[in-house]
Amino acid sequence: INLFPKGIFSKYSLDDIHKVTNSFQAVLNHEIQAFRDFTNPRSLASCSIGLAFVKNKQFLINFYSNYFTDYIKCKKAYLNLMKKDRRFNLCMTDLAQKCLAAATTNTHFLTLLILPAQRIKFYDKILCRILKNTRESHPDYENTRAAAEFVGKLKESVDTELATLN
Repeated sequence: INLFPKGIFSKYSLDDIHKVTNSFQAVLNHEIQAFRDFTNPRSLASCSIGLAFVKNKQFLINFYSNYFTDYIKCKKAYLNLMKKDRRFNLCMTDLAQKCLAAATTNTHFLTLLILPAQRIKFYDKILCRILKNTRESHPDYENTRAAAEFVGKLKESVDTELATLN
């Protein structure tokens, strides 16, 4: 069931968001593995984590700049359905209980819905750490510096938005 089709999450459906973030995460995982492979100088020299962010900069900016407006719409729609639609409420309550029984993390729908916004904090942390440990002569240094700068600004915006939601 696609509870939030295109239009509620701006021009992206939840499936679109999932596909793009998984694709971006796969690129990052590949580049991070190259970065970690210190035994292979060629692998380290060709690592381009910063470039992955620079190439996806516009998507990240567009996505996160619209995310909170869309999150608020989704939260309102979810809470309205929970209040007015008994079948929806029972289904979501049952699903939450099953997820909770099977996992050790909080699997409440609204908690899961905000996870993409919290991911930017991880990106900021890892980029700062990589930048700190990358020589200025590395081919990806300038991309990593630029990525760390724009992701840091994005994180500040996300932190501000998250504070207003609580």
